[in-house]
Amino acid sequence: MGPGKVPFGAELDYFPAVRSVEFSAFGGVSWFILEKCLEYPHITSIAITNSPWTCVPAPPTSATILAKSQLANFSYVVPQWREIVGIMKQKQTNLQAAYELESQYLHLIVLSIADRAESLVLPVVTAPLQQMATMNWPRLHILSLEGERLDSALCEDLREALSHMPYLRSLSVQVSPHGGLSPPRLLRDTSDGGWLRYLQSLTIGYPNPEDAILTSVNLHLTHLSLRDFPRYYMHERYTTWSDLMDSPILSSSQCLCMLGGIDVAQLTTSDLIYRTDEAEDELLHFLALSCPLLQEIELHRYRASPEDDIPYLRIARLLASIRYLRAAHLNLDFSDSYAESWTNEFYEDQARDALDRRAPEFVAVFERCGSFEYLALLLDTRLGGSWNGYRPLWFDKARSP
Repeated sequence: MGPGKVPFGAELDYFPAVRSVEFSAFGGVSWFILEKCLEYPHITSIAITNSPWTCVPAPPTSATILAKSQLANFSYVVPQWREIVGIMKQKQTNLQAAYELESQYLHLIVLSIADRAESLVLPVVTAPLQQMATMNWPRLHILSLEGERLDSALCEDLREALSHMPYLRSLSVQVSPHGGLSPPRLLRDTSDGGWLRYLQSLTIGYPNPEDAILTSVNLHLTHLSLRDFPRYYMHERYTTWSDLMDSPILSSSQCLCMLGGIDVAQLTTSDLIYRTDEAEDELLHFLALSCPLLQEIELHRYRASPEDDIPYLRIARLLASIRYLRAAHLNLDFSDSYAESWTNEFYEDQARDALDRRAPEFVAVFERCGSFEYLALLLDTRLGGSWNGYRPLWFDKARSP
């Protein structure tokens, strides 16, 4: 270290009120840096975002987390498409080495905080699920797992680990199945769902219609997301990559059947994806009648055939019958809202103009709801999906001086 340079972590002495540290660094965050953060008892949260451990040394075999550390919240988020990109670029060998290094770090950190962990966000492929299944997690309230595969052995470990998390409030498991594997089941039988008693938020990527968890959640559930992962509309631009992944989108009939087995009376927010069939209207009627407290909905609706018409005003009217609805995020599979809009700025502007022309029709329907405040329509841009937002006229008038 050169003269005059302050070693990393020394500045934390001067900020005793800092509770959270977030990293985003190319190649990963070394154990030396993490260890420095863990030396400070006031650091209770560490987040590492899109900075996978690829160019840093493995943690020393003697590495431990000091007893004085109060780390309770740990988040490690990696790029959604990294395995597919690795396959396409024929870098699977390097990726496997990265997984091994990643596993070493996650084993060391996650398993050391089992008794005090409150929130964990982890990649499902390298999370130490097998070891987590043998430990108790008495304070864990939030668990989020994402990844591109979850084989039967990992799924069994996950089910066992969940049974040791009696106070879980929020569970998110988003896995993109491929290789012909069925979407994982988080619960085999309703008798195994004791850990669900306090669950308030449930997110499942590509849910399995036979998953017993969907008939075991209780009256406390206020958020439900039965979604795709990664978002299906991204497959349009990555056709070659998406061929390596399965996309078992529910039909509206399946979605209705699954929702019908859940107590949804307390839901305030929901995120649903389905492919249309004859039960679509019944599904939307169900939401209006069975979810009286629903305030925000995100709906991704895909046509059964590219030639099918999109009855978007009928859909808007059905959604507008939800009494307390305040916001709707809609992706109704309009071809002019995404067709090559990610390829250059000209097409993106065309797609945005198409949404702007259609938006007033939506707003005219939704503003009949006394509580409605915000409409968003999906635009697939060069940087990824984004929402074009629109407000009813009364909202702007109410806010004007």
